[in-house]
Amino acid sequence: MDKKILVGSVFIALLMLASATFVVFTIPAKADDPDGPDYPQPRLKPDLVVWSMDIDSLLFGWYRLTYVIKNIGNLSAGPFYDEILWDGSPLVPDVYHSGLGVLQTNTTIINFQAQKGWHTITVNTDCDNDVDEWNEVNNWDNITWFYWWI
Repeated sequence: MDKKILVGSVFIALLMLASATFVVFTIPAKADDPDGPDYPQPRLKPDLVVWSMDIDSLLFGWYRLTYVIKNIGNLSAGPFYDEILWDGSPLVPDVYHSGLGVLQTNTTIINFQAQKGWHTITVNTDCDNDVDEWNEVNNWDNITWFYWWI
């Protein structure tokens, strides 16, 4: 075969391929398909997070911790406890919550006295893993600050 004819044939074939319109159809799997559908199914579970934390100075070494727990999941949460740690040790006994609805919040306020120096307060919600959550690793937050008194 002549090289000119071969090159011309390849060029015409590529030109036809480039100008062709392709239509692609996707057929989703049935819900009862053992391989599962092509799209993820929503998981109905609560997801408790420490939504916010703040420490306010009061008088003579007293401080106020205010924190908000929120259920960002898509199912209500049953009862659970929060653990509040001061430099790794419990600041107060665990705080009880009777539950939280979807997107519901609960605010807790704790007054405490501080000693001079650097300190870290950690809030760990659902500290006993009583609630089966969507994400079990987003249940805590902390604040580190330096306290000094003149």
